[in-house]
Amino acid sequence: MDAAMAHMADDIVWLGPFSLQTASSLKDMKEILRAEYDTRLALADEQWIAKRRGSVWIASAIYTVLVKSHDGRRNLPFTQHATYVWAPTPDGPRIVHLHVSNTTDANEAFPQLAENENALNYLLDHFETLSASESKMEFRDVEGKMHFLHPDEICCVMAEGPRCRVRHSQGSFLMRTSMGELEQKFADRGFLRTHRSCLANMSRAREVARFQLVLDDGTACPVAEKRYRDIKLFIEASA
Repeated sequence: MDAAMAHMADDIVWLGPFSLQTASSLKDMKEILRAEYDTRLALADEQWIAKRRGSVWIASAIYTVLVKSHDGRRNLPFTQHATYVWAPTPDGPRIVHLHVSNTTDANEAFPQLAENENALNYLLDHFETLSASESKMEFRDVEGKMHFLHPDEICCVMAEGPRCRVRHSQGSFLMRTSMGELEQKFADRGFLRTHRSCLANMSRAREVARFQLVLDDGTACPVAEKRYRDIKLFIEASA
């Protein structure tokens, strides 16, 4: 950590990967990161691009961070995007602005990072739970490809003729199956049949109007008239 910070200006502006990690001085940045000083990590799969703008250099990077688990037996890999702005200072070229994008705690499936909490241990604790094989569900699409998704990643399932489209955080895919079969597959997973053509993840519900349920990704799910009251009461009880 000290080796990296040796290249930074005293008045660096830092936008870190978590909502609490922002600073406008090297002193404040060090204080925020104090909890992570003894964490072992390495970079892999690094891709760098540097461009000069007058006396300023802008370096952009995409890399994989490998963080040692608590027991030291395995690495947790996750991707970060970073932008470093280098500029002349009285002490020579220094990093005056650093922006790292990895807003993992913006995902509502996780609790937010607490103040003074070790952010890397946070990732180990919550990613390990989310990625556990027993917590994921398997799906085979119409092309025969397998998809492994945690229920929190899935927004809804929509009927498209004799097929069903599974919509998730990263996109969607089609399956040759019935809504009834998928309703059984999602039993006890927090999904409700809002309409004969739709199965929705109620943990991602944001508002319900007559007769439509809006999810956190903006997807509008149809709501059958006979199901409207029950779904409205379900959302109110959850809130």
